Amino acid sequence: MKAMIQLLFILLISLAGCGSTGTVVMKITDLPAEDVTKAEVTLSQVRVHSTGVGNETEAGWSTVNEGPVTFDLVQLRNNVTALLGQTELTPGKYTQIRLSVDGASATIAGEEVELTIPSNEIKLVHPFDIVAGETVTLVLDWDVAEAIHQAGNTYIMRPTIKIMQE
Repeated sequence: MKAMIQLLFILLISLAGCGSTGTVVMKITDLPAEDVTKAEVTLSQVRVHSTGVGNETEAGWSTVNEGPVTFDLVQLRNNVTALLGQTELTPGKYTQIRLSVDGASATIAGEEVELTIPSNEIKLVHPFDIVAGETVTLVLDWDVAEAIHQAGNTYIMRPTIKIMQE
């Protein structure tokens, strides 16, 4: 009988930590670029896509952050991060991250320039799983030096982003 009570107690403690959702936390950081002293990006929305595996009614896009929010990527160096968004998600498999861009500018060799981002949307493929009662932290490491390209009198930003899971 004593063993049965102990087993029930352990089972109740285990179930107490379980919830019906899990959490995703997204952060952003930057690799250094020598001649870039400012690289501001304004995001209007951050979304993730669920495959709906195991629950087809939950397939589709979920919003992690409804902006606008502006980051100076140059300030996010040497393991400094900024919160990109955090939300509760239905447990399951997620495969994509989308960043909707409102605008971008940079200071390159002392000159302030506007940056064009093709389609104003950044599409990232990075599978991750959300488990009920647990938190997944994704860090989007933006490589500014690789991302900015001059094309005549304009500058284009083709984001080079590495995603790390903490």
